[in-house]
Amino acid sequence: MSNSKNKFTLLSQSVAFISDFAAEKIARGQTIQLDPKQVFPTYINEYDLGKSEVIGKGWELAEKPQIQLPILSKLKYDNGISFAAEINRLIFSDSEPKKNEQDKGFFGRAIKLDDYIEKSGIKISALGINFGLVLPNEEADKYINDNYLNTSKFSSLQKPVKNPNLKVSYNIEEDVTLNLTIYSANNNLIPAYPLALEQGNCVVLDANFDFKNTNLSNAIISSAKSRFDLLKTLFPID
Repeated sequence: MSNSKNKFTLLSQSVAFISDFAAEKIARGQTIQLDPKQVFPTYINEYDLGKSEVIGKGWELAEKPQIQLPILSKLKYDNGISFAAEINRLIFSDSEPKKNEQDKGFFGRAIKLDDYIEKSGIKISALGINFGLVLPNEEADKYINDNYLNTSKFSSLQKPVKNPNLKVSYNIEEDVTLNLTIYSANNNLIPAYPLALEQGNCVVLDANFDFKNTNLSNAIISSAKSRFDLLKTLFPID
């Protein structure tokens, strides 16, 4: 039997949809002329998401009232599923991955969301598949230093880092980048991870698979399991 105490636990997963609507102007903070048909908040509402079977029947909102504005729309359900839509960015998240895997699967619903977005006419320019994991460890700083920072030929030049934060990126395929962030955090720094709040000091691993070619977006989302399996070859994951 594996020792889960020495392994990372999956605490969150999400899919990020990015459109190219007014991307340069938004990045520069410039004024834009809003076209409701081209922005995500228009389409993130309970009626249309339910009709498209992205959300299930009987789902209860965890926060009422829902936020529904021309430039921002947010929905959060008590099963851990949430939507956060801005003008050119939509994050579809799951903070209860083990529980929701029994309910059609989070990424199965993400594919339905992708189909719904395509029918809306919004053009997706980039996709992201994200996983958030935590490894409870009272000596989180030491764990990161010993396992990830002091393994290079430069380790003799440095002393152990307090509150280490390691960021690395790998081009694992053409148009696919894996961005990894590994950091030490105490329970005051990571409110997004409820389990970590209970465990105290821990090691946090954020993994982002960034896809620039979105022609086969359904297939990209369907590859989420194989992407997670890749992480299992790199890190001890329960």
